[in-house]
Amino acid sequence: MRKFKIVICYFDTSVINRLLDDQSGLDLIKKLRKSLKIYLSVFTFAEIMATSQHERRLKLLMLAKDINENYRPLAMPGDLLKRSLKAIQTDAKDLNILMGPEWDGVWVALRDPQLIDEESLLESIQWKRQQEKWYQDMHDGGRLDIQKALIALSQAERMRI
Repeated sequence: MRKFKIVICYFDTSVINRLLDDQSGLDLIKKLRKSLKIYLSVFTFAEIMATSQHERRLKLLMLAKDINENYRPLAMPGDLLKRSLKAIQTDAKDLNILMGPEWDGVWVALRDPQLIDEESLLESIQWKRQQEKWYQDMHDGGRLDIQKALIALSQAERMRI
């Protein structure tokens, strides 16, 4: 079985917000870049695009663009998991981790945040709400089953978790 070595640092939306508000954040990014490739996902950019305050949204997008070093963002987490599984199953030599062409609208907005108009903002906000609902529903629906499965474990099995 092929082993993958990953030397990356993933920043989510909360990190980008914190870095924008903390002047020492840029120094941290410079230090991390010496040994890591910093990635942002299309999910992070889409969430940032849903920021309602125009000026903050632009600042967040410009910072995110700078952090991402003008590379295409990572694919959605679910897509990355599917691609990883397929790569392992087929003993692939490489793995495409970048967002696909279905996200080109985000890519265009990332390259020029001034293009985000009211319609794009509303679409981003609606998309973000759908993603949050899906995520919450998944956790709410699965919690009971996971708790039942954990209760059914022996003491020795619980200690290994």
